[in-house]
Amino acid sequence: MNAFRDEERGELARLLPAPAVEDLPVERRDALREHFVQEIRAQEARRSAEPRERRRPRLRRPAVLVPAGAALAAALAVGAYALFPRPEIPTEPAPVLEVAEGSTAGVAEELERIALVAAEEDLVAEPGQYVYVRSEIAFAEQAAGKEMDGPVRLQELHEREVWLAAAPQGYGGAERETDGGTVVDVDEAPVDGLIREWGEDIPLKGGDPARSYELMKDLPTDPAELLAWIRAEDGGGARTDQQAFEVIGELTGETVVPPEQSAALYRAAALIPGVRLVDSATDAAGREGIAVARVDEETKERVEWIFTEGDLSYLGERRVLTEDASWGEAGTLMGHTAVLERGVTDEMGAVPGE
Repeated sequence: MNAFRDEERGELARLLPAPAVEDLPVERRDALREHFVQEIRAQEARRSAEPRERRRPRLRRPAVLVPAGAALAAALAVGAYALFPRPEIPTEPAPVLEVAEGSTAGVAEELERIALVAAEEDLVAEPGQYVYVRSEIAFAEQAAGKEMDGPVRLQELHEREVWLAAAPQGYGGAERETDGGTVVDVDEAPVDGLIREWGEDIPLKGGDPARSYELMKDLPTDPAELLAWIRAEDGGGARTDQQAFEVIGELTGETVVPPEQSAALYRAAALIPGVRLVDSATDAAGREGIAVARVDEETKERVEWIFTEGDLSYLGERRVLTEDASWGEAGTLMGHTAVLERGVTDEMGAVPGE
């Protein structure tokens, strides 16, 4: 097994699902919720401390996952991690797309319609079950290192399956303090999920409750309260508008969210300045739809959540550059996903309905 740099482990840690504990005492549940708040901010706090010149976007994988979006955890900070198989770096530059500009007009109304659809979701995960998500994904890679420095390449589009425990069994290992905060050694943590990607099965263990279906039930359902909670100030300062937008995107992407909280997350997004409605966008599977998007003014990367134009079902995510940079010209595709199937299963590794 190859050793990963601390930074790379941190990048993986942010993407992995969140264990929780079934039938928790109130005090423990409150402590886990507070930990969720802190961990979802931890890496962004460090990012805020970096020099303020325009920063290059970091190579990413989809959030559970997917590896994409704002980081949800610091390096192994009470976080789950897995060693992801990495294919060969592609040799062809990432494609350059024609990207519609979008407008702020009508975005609040469209997000309200999306919220109403989300509120009607009838997929429910019970303790003892697993959330299942099957996607096609591809993200930017670069042979020179983790920082973008030269034209990026796009991974081969490939399938990825994820199983996440609805009520994970909890933390494993002993806590210890580091310069980056509290971390937990997760070697002895229970396996609470599985990623199947690049022909390999990667068990998920340990972590924070960021994507636990059970603990997401405790998120506020009032949009303003939920957004304030996401933005809440910590040692690194208040979360920026872009960071809040990306947190919402990660919490509604490669997982299943309880209906009330899912609707509240989209309504909270409508309160963020700079969110735009794009009338044409295509996911990783080539499906066309509309997009809710926002540009990161530091990296000039636009994050798009794509929905069907008709029934507003979630399709996937796309990331494109909006200005020329050393790692790509305007329109460069930095990553895209397509969620093909969501479900609930009683057995980790089993596909619902099979």
